[in-house]
Amino acid sequence: EADDSMQSRATALGWGDVADVTFVVGSPPSTAGGAVPAVDDLRRSVRQHGVEALAIVQRSRLIAILGGTREASRVVEQVADCFGPGPIVLGPTVPHLFAAGRSARAALSGLSAAAAWPDAPRILDADSLLPERALAGDPPARRVLVDRIHRPLGAKGHVPLLQTATAYLESGGSLEATARALFVHPNTVRYRLGRISDVTGYDLTTPREAWAVRIALALGRLSNAPAPAQSLGHPLEESSKLSPSTS
Repeated sequence: EADDSMQSRATALGWGDVADVTFVVGSPPSTAGGAVPAVDDLRRSVRQHGVEALAIVQRSRLIAILGGTREASRVVEQVADCFGPGPIVLGPTVPHLFAAGRSARAALSGLSAAAAWPDAPRILDADSLLPERALAGDPPARRVLVDRIHRPLGAKGHVPLLQTATAYLESGGSLEATARALFVHPNTVRYRLGRISDVTGYDLTTPREAWAVRIALALGRLSNAPAPAQSLGHPLEESSKLSPSTS
């Protein structure tokens, strides 16, 4: 929760009652005069769309906090020229400025991981980078993937869906091969793929989403795996302590 000092600072900035806040990050433009013109240009452009904005250049990043809109991506599309080259990543929209840390962490994590998706659109939500963020070691991204995909598919009554997702991915997306592996009709596989999409929101027939599901299932298996027994020493050291066998 926000303390009194945070509320006072937000009020001083005119953001005490601003709702629907989104953290946006990209690279700064090569603007003559340094950071100040870039920040002023971005704030002015955003406000032309009736949206509140705070902005700053921090090292190699141009950061904006947009407030008062649930359509931040639409606004960013209109002001994308205010950023430099490369991806522009939006964090999730949060209720108010005091919750902006969650949006900021997701956006910054997404920007750091965006290089792993070379064909990504220029403007993208941090959520669309969940697989890359998970591979980069972002714990919240890993939890979200497991909670959205592996956990629902592994729930009681959905085990056939988990089996189908696994077999379909392992077969390279072949309906017939999946059906043979599961001893079911291809139409059953089609039906289950539709149910998987309904349950998780991810379509396995789309390569990008299939890849996200593959990562989520692997993370889910790792989270359910028993912890390895604590090693008492290096295997070679331990083996040297064994008594030689006698014949």
